[in-house]
Amino acid sequence: MNLYVLDKEHNAKLREYIENVRNVLLAQHTLEWRDALLEMKTDEAYYVVAETNNNIVGYMPLYLFKSTLGNILQSSPYAASYGGIVTDLCGENKEMLFDAIFEFIWNDKNLMEGTILFTVVTPPYSCDLDLYKRYFRFDSIHKNFYQFLDLQSELEKSQTSKFRNNLNRNLRKARENDLVVRISRDASDLDIWYNIIKSRLADIGTSPAHLEYYSALTKHLFKARMGKFVHIVKGSEIIASGLFFHCKKTADVFLRAVKTQFMETQAGTFLDYHAISYFKNKGYKYFNWQSCPKRDYGIFHYKAGWGSQVESHYYLTKRVNGFNAFYANSLSDVTQAYPYHYILPYEEIKYAKHQL
Repeated sequence: MNLYVLDKEHNAKLREYIENVRNVLLAQHTLEWRDALLEMKTDEAYYVVAETNNNIVGYMPLYLFKSTLGNILQSSPYAASYGGIVTDLCGENKEMLFDAIFEFIWNDKNLMEGTILFTVVTPPYSCDLDLYKRYFRFDSIHKNFYQFLDLQSELEKSQTSKFRNNLNRNLRKARENDLVVRISRDASDLDIWYNIIKSRLADIGTSPAHLEYYSALTKHLFKARMGKFVHIVKGSEIIASGLFFHCKKTADVFLRAVKTQFMETQAGTFLDYHAISYFKNKGYKYFNWQSCPKRDYGIFHYKAGWGSQVESHYYLTKRVNGFNAFYANSLSDVTQAYPYHYILPYEEIKYAKHQL
């Protein structure tokens, strides 16, 4: 098996592999996602590619963030960014691929020199945890649930009659409010969407990532027809908006919100209904709501009502190259040194500092 870090010479070859891969592929695995993150100028991208008989059989996206506190290597930085190994191989061949890719990474000086943490964020719809245990040999695991709809199933059978009655009532109310859905592939709508999201998150005491992040993503993924906005319009005003990225079988809900003063119009339900219908009619299999802070939150129960399933993906971390010195830093130092990057669960850092 021949392994190498992707260069410009092999871009076209990997694009062809991505186009033809049969397994679940996410927008986060694509070269368009890479190009967007490179535009942020925070991380260096390294796509480790494996070939057999001159044919690509799998690859793994990696991003290196350099800091004076120590470099971190991640399968994907920033929020809602999955990673991991992409392949159609199975059985022993898949095991050989995992073994070869991680062995290559451990021995690559450009990746490992100065690196104190290596984190893999496993993708949804994957059953490869045992392979990561065997060949990544991580020493920290953080489980995170996500909710999704199987769009190729009969969703109505997973919904209660109470939910269906409420849904029909809310959709009727939305129509009575003269709401209209608009699907947009225009990246220039970003400011409209972002301002709605920013205002709504401020109401609950939080904020979205920098506008530049979403600007880079929409620029590259919309151009490749892997993203869109779903707007809800009342009169001439967009009162609700959602950003969706999609690739092959799966669509990810990134962020969606309703202007506070229009909450009673049922614009949120109207948006979700039309987004789900759109992707279902287009033949997608998965509609990934992603996660929420806790299972007892109202938003969790709302998503469950649609017939959502709950599964887990994992943050797997390996401490390398004298990581113990890292614990001497305060939590605020760590936050400032690695903005928008996952390090370790706070509880682990707090416990380790207490043991020093």
